[in-house]
Amino acid sequence: MLSELDVGRWAFAFTLRQERLVFRVRFILTIIAVMFALDGICWALLARLADSTASRRVIALFMGAQFIGLAWLISGRLSHAGWDRWLPKFAVAAVFIWHCLGLPLVLGLATAILPILLVKAAVGFFKRHQPGELASPDNRPVWSRRQFLGFAAAMAPPLFTVSLSTIAMDPTFAVAHYQLGQAYVQNRMYSDAMTEFQRAIELSRANTTFTSNLAYVYALAGRRGEALKILDDQKNRDHGFSNSAEIALIYVGLGNHDQALTWLERAYEERFNPSILARPSFDPLRTDKRFQDLVHRIGLSREP
Repeated sequence: MLSELDVGRWAFAFTLRQERLVFRVRFILTIIAVMFALDGICWALLARLADSTASRRVIALFMGAQFIGLAWLISGRLSHAGWDRWLPKFAVAAVFIWHCLGLPLVLGLATAILPILLVKAAVGFFKRHQPGELASPDNRPVWSRRQFLGFAAAMAPPLFTVSLSTIAMDPTFAVAHYQLGQAYVQNRMYSDAMTEFQRAIELSRANTTFTSNLAYVYALAGRRGEALKILDDQKNRDHGFSNSAEIALIYVGLGNHDQALTWLERAYEERFNPSILARPSFDPLRTDKRFQDLVHRIGLSREP
């Protein structure tokens, strides 16, 4: 027979185990709720930064997929039903990379720049309420600097997550390293961008686009000699196709806007792919009348 003391000890130990179990369950549920809440905050933040309908749809697709993927993984693990095994490995990698790396990075940057954004919002509010002549819509650039910076900031997290997920699945996929390098450039992480572009060049056997982007980053990082060396090579080599827009990109990085516009005109004559002009890298040219005229001739202008 158990003594009253033994029964009391057993009851105390059982109660303590229950309390610990309840605490762990509550802690796990709290973490899950916080992750969903942070996803929602990040979704709202990125949607606010994105200026165009297309970019907002991309953000909605990306964040919606993250919501569904996270809920699917958690429900599969908690129910022991094995639902999480049905998800492709790429989707699982994307969910983990986003919530372990991407989400903390985005929220950390947002917290750091929040005071700056508040000051800019206050200044803009007072300017809007001051009497004076408003700028004519016809004189505004096709895409303002603020719009392109917002677009770049909104697109960086999906680009970062998808690129890392692809590299995790196939480290030899050159385009994934290139896209990750683009994300690093948008966040001004030039050293990391150089590493990714160099890896992409190595895997693609010196792809012209990847090489030009490496030269562009060299120029931004102050390594002008290396940028000029690649520029000369790109200009003198016969690639068998038009690379004038890529040469213009290098000139943008070097700060030579006149040469950049000259090469963009040459690219236009060679019927280049105009999607390159949507890159944030060409943001310094957007207030130039010559660039606006080029965009209008191509048909990318937002004006009716």
